[in-house]
Amino acid sequence: MLPSRILVCCLPLFLLAGCGPDKNSPVYQRKQAFKQMLRHKEAMFGMLNGRLDYDPQRFAAEMAQLQAVSAKPWPLFTELNSNHAKQDILLEPAAFKQAQDRFRQALAGLGAIKPSDRGEELRAPFKAMADSCQACHDRFRIE
Repeated sequence: MLPSRILVCCLPLFLLAGCGPDKNSPVYQRKQAFKQMLRHKEAMFGMLNGRLDYDPQRFAAEMAQLQAVSAKPWPLFTELNSNHAKQDILLEPAAFKQAQDRFRQALAGLGAIKPSDRGEELRAPFKAMADSCQACHDRFRIE
C-alpha cells in the first residue's frame, strides 16, 4: 500500500520533469540571443559608468561579441505567443524593421570608435545605442 502511495505522489513530479521550454522554438532562441546581447551591453555599461574597471581591450572584445550576436534575434520574430512582444511587430513590419535599422546604425557608430585609455569618447555613442534599444522596447514590448 505504501509503495503505491509513493508512486501516486511521485508520478506528477516525474511527468513534470520532462516539461520545460522548447529549445527549438523561435521564442526561446530569441530570448537567449537577447540575454547574450544584454550580458555584453551590461559589461560595457559597467566599464563606462565606473562599476567595473575600464579596460579598452575588454571593452573592444565585448563590443565585438555584441556585434556578432546582434543579428540573431531579428529573424526569430515569427512567433509571438507566450512572450513580451506586442502584435505590432507583425502588424507593422516596416516600423519594426526601421527600429532594427536604428539599432544597427547606433551599434555600428559605437563599433567604429576605437576605445582609448579612458573611454570618454564612447559614452555618447553607447547612450545612442542604449536609447535605440529602449525605443524599440517602448514601441514593441509589453512590459
